[in-house]
Amino acid sequence: MSGHVMELKDLAMEKKGANCGLSEEDMCAVLLRSLPSIFESLVQAFWMSVAGFSSSDLLGKLIADEVRQR
Repeated sequence: MSGHVMELKDLAMEKKGANCGLSEEDMCAVLLRSLPSIFESLVQAFWMSVAGFSSSDLLGKLIADEVRQR
């Protein structure tokens, strides 16, 4: 999971360097859409969330969920 996240962060940095940066919401959407099916319940919980969320919130929950599944 950490490799996947780092790859997405690198892509976001490249886009930012080309003045095409992703918004926080777009970064979260890309990350959520790229997750394997074992994270489906977490993905649904984030999409249904009324409150806003950040990529750091999402990353924390992903890591916690990955640890829990082991």
